[in-house]
Amino acid sequence: MEKSVPELVGRQWRQDLAEESAWAFSCGVAALLSNTFKVPMDDILLRHGETGEIVFAYTTPFTRESISQTEEQAATGKDGQSKQAADSLNAEETSEEESTDQKSSTINQTQSSYYFDDVEEVFEEDVIELYRSFHKKFHEATRLSSNEQTPAPLEITLTLTPVDAELHKIFCFPFLSRSAVKEDKSRKKDYMTMLESIRHEGAQSFFKAFWAFADRMLAERGMMQTTVMADVMIECTESFQVKDVSTNEILQGDGIERTVRHCVRMERDSSLVQEDNQEFWVQGNWKIADIDDHLVGRGLWTPI
Repeated sequence: MEKSVPELVGRQWRQDLAEESAWAFSCGVAALLSNTFKVPMDDILLRHGETGEIVFAYTTPFTRESISQTEEQAATGKDGQSKQAADSLNAEETSEEESTDQKSSTINQTQSSYYFDDVEEVFEEDVIELYRSFHKKFHEATRLSSNEQTPAPLEITLTLTPVDAELHKIFCFPFLSRSAVKEDKSRKKDYMTMLESIRHEGAQSFFKAFWAFADRMLAERGMMQTTVMADVMIECTESFQVKDVSTNEILQGDGIERTVRHCVRMERDSSLVQEDNQEFWVQGNWKIADIDDHLVGRGLWTPI
């Protein structure tokens, strides 16, 4: 998106980035819910102008009755069939399901009415892993507290609507990226040493190390990547509640709508690529790298 000079030197770009981050935050939360619970995105995310409203109501399918029925069908076959006939039928269904899965993988990417498969397009991998670990631990705790072999059926409700967004800070890491550190963790340590040199050895020593690090990245990777991060404060009206359907016990939240401020860290890299004796920049996409500092202290790839 091209910007005019007044927009670039003024504050409009800050507001544009904040508002787009708020929209990305709504899409990201909806994508995680859609992917985890296999609920169509259209049933979760509602768009009102530039605002994305999330309305999520879901009951997990973990019931003793449904599990018992499944086990009985597996043992005796469907509709009184013999196990041999049931196995034959199941084999046919498996073949059909595999074919359907291959088709649905493409459909999920092209039709928003299906659940969202590619959460990696919205979130960095660390955020996805953290969220899924929270989800797994919660269900494990629920299973243990109910003294059952399977989790209790849960009713989960969440509403979330961003109402305001403000760019809090933006910073840059020249010649360093998440993928570069993932390939070789010593690069982060060397980058930190380079940053410290400006305090202990002065500017001249720093810039010498700075350009040496750039040359190293180009030699080792055939390209240089620079990372930009933006911390955006997003104010939302939201409500949340998790209830045990079998006992009506409220396990989390209370369903009361409140105003909540979230700190969302956006991340984007730009790559300087050399090809056929030419250099050109390739811009990456913005992704959500952290929410409310949950990843702080968990071995972030960034120097700060």
